Amino acid sequence: MNKLLLNNEDDINTLVIEEDTQLEIDFKNIEKDIHILVEDSVLLNIIEISKNTKNRFFVELSNESRVIYNKFSVDCNDYIYVLLDGKYSSIKLNNSAVNNSDSYIRFLIEHNNINTESYLSNHGINNSTGNMSFIVDSKVNPSAMKSITKQESKIINLNSGKSDIQPNLIIDLDDVEASHSAYISDFNKDYMFYMRSRGIDEKMAQKLLVNGFLIGNLDVDCINREKILNEVKV
Repeated sequence: MNKLLLNNEDDINTLVIEEDTQLEIDFKNIEKDIHILVEDSVLLNIIEISKNTKNRFFVELSNESRVIYNKFSVDCNDYIYVLLDGKYSSIKLNNSAVNNSDSYIRFLIEHNNINTESYLSNHGINNSTGNMSFIVDSKVNPSAMKSITKQESKIINLNSGKSDIQPNLIIDLDDVEASHSAYISDFNKDYMFYMRSRGIDEKMAQKLLVNGFLIGNLDVDCINREKILNEVKV
């Protein structure tokens, strides 16, 4: 599998992926537009770690292509648009985000061909007195028969900030499997009680819960796991 690295220093706006590739993205304090085209029967594995960004990603999938996208962000206001334009194309998108001020992440996944599949999982930690928002749109066009779209989003509030999840399913035909869920709360008090009863202090217990909540939603290797944990400050 090929490996590509993309960071602030790269002046790249369009990527055409013609072979199985792992794309590692590291953006900080930047605003960019990135268009990624995945050719027929190609697997693209994206691992993104971003901080303080306002990026717009357009990911376009061709016939029988697959994308696995693991995104971690801190204080980001990003827009991710995925177009499943080829038949039998699919995406699995796992997003874990931390908000220390105000953040807004919007996803639009559009199904435009038969037997396309999308699976989106959002986990957010709101560690501020500000706002954290997930806007999640799954759109299935009339041309996308026998498609599957599923989304689930969770935000855990650690402070007095306001959290908002807007899960939207826009379905233009009947022959589709579609579902969504949204959850905003704090951590289950039973989890905290259990760890405190085992001699773990409150600060460490919360750190363990936060790390597990964020990392458990991502499929990344040990090196990127350590990079992510180093960015988590709660």
